[in-house]
Amino acid sequence: MKIAAVAVFSAARSLRRALHSASGTALHLSGVALQIRSDCGETGQGEAPLPPLAPPQASLQRAQIEAALLAARAEWPGAELSAARDWLSRPALHPAARWALATALADLEARGRGISLAAYLAAHFAEGAALQAVAANELLAAEHPGELEAEAAAAAARGVRALKLKVGQGALAEDVARVAAARSGAGPGMLLRLDANGAWDEAEARRRMAALRRFAIEFIEQPVAAREIAALARLRRAGIAVAADEAARNESGALAVLAAEAADVLVLKPAALGDFAASRRCAAAAMESGAGVVLSSLFDGPVSLWAALHLAAALRVSRACGLATGALLQSGAECAPALLNGALHLSSAPGLGAAARGAALCGAEVRGEAGGG
Repeated sequence: MKIAAVAVFSAARSLRRALHSASGTALHLSGVALQIRSDCGETGQGEAPLPPLAPPQASLQRAQIEAALLAARAEWPGAELSAARDWLSRPALHPAARWALATALADLEARGRGISLAAYLAAHFAEGAALQAVAANELLAAEHPGELEAEAAAAAARGVRALKLKVGQGALAEDVARVAAARSGAGPGMLLRLDANGAWDEAEARRRMAALRRFAIEFIEQPVAAREIAALARLRRAGIAVAADEAARNESGALAVLAAEAADVLVLKPAALGDFAASRRCAAAAMESGAGVVLSSLFDGPVSLWAALHLAAALRVSRACGLATGALLQSGAECAPALLNGALHLSSAPGLGAAARGAALCGAEVRGEAGGG
C-alpha cells in the first residue's frame, strides 16, 4: 500500500464551559489534524492536540507541529507505508506531531486489513484480544460546591463509576468544601480521584492530603511539581495514593518515576508520549513494577481520543481512564467516545471506527492536500 495524498487541517473547538485547574483556565481547545489517503482509496486520520499554554509557548508548539505535518504532506505522497513509519523515528519530531502521524498510519493500515485499530494494536503488541469497553472517569467541571454536588449526583445517576476533580486552585478550605460536595453528590460507592496539577510544595501537599484523605480518595495526581520526584515518593506515605501525571509526560520521566518508586499510578498521555510504542513501553514498565496505569487525554480532540481509547483497549487497561473528555466540547462531542454506564465502548468497525469518520474535519480549516490520484 502506498500513500496517495496527505491533507492537513487546523482545528479549534470551544468548550461547553470553562475548565479551571491550578494550571489556569481553558475556554478553547486547538490542534492540528490530518488525513492520509492510500492508493487503494482508504483514508487514515490523526490529530495533534495542543494544550492551553501561554501565547509564546503555544505559538512555538503549534509552529513545530504544523512544520512536521506539512513536511509529511510534502514528502509522503508516493511512499510505501513502511517508509512513512521509518520517517517517524526522526528524533526532532514533536511528540504530538508523531502521535498524529502514527495514528493516521495505523488507522489506514487497520482499515486496509478490515480490523479495528484496537485489534491491530493488540496483534502488533501480542497482547491477546483487545477489550470491547474501557472503564473511564468523568471530569467534574463545576466550580462552586453546590454545583459540584449536583453535577456529581447527576453523574452517579447516569451510571458513572469514577469521577475526577481538579484541586489546588484556592485555599485549603475551598478544596475541602469542593471535595466534600463532590463526595456528597457522588455517594460512598463512587471512585473519586483528585488532580492538583503540581500546585503545591511538599509541605503544603502533605497538609492538604491529610485534610482530604477522609473523603475516600482513590488517588491524587501530581500534588507537587513534575521535577519533584523525591517529594512525590515521600508523599506516598501521606495517606492518599499518589499518581504521576506531568512527571510522566515523556518516556524518560515515566521511567524515572518508576525507578524512584514515586507513584502508585502512572497517568500516561499518548499524545504527549508521542506514539503507541512509547505508551506501551511505559505501561508495561509500570505494570511490571506493580504500579497502576491510567491512559488520559492531553486536551485531545475526538480523533486523538478514539486513538487513545483503542490503545487502552489493546493494552487491556483495567483502571478507569481519563478519555471521556469529549463531552466537554461545544462542537465535535458527537464524534468523540461517549461514556455509557461507566465505560467507553468500541465497535469492531475497521480502524478508528465509524464514529471517528470526519471527526478531524469538525470545526477544522483545510490547510491543503498534497499528492495525486
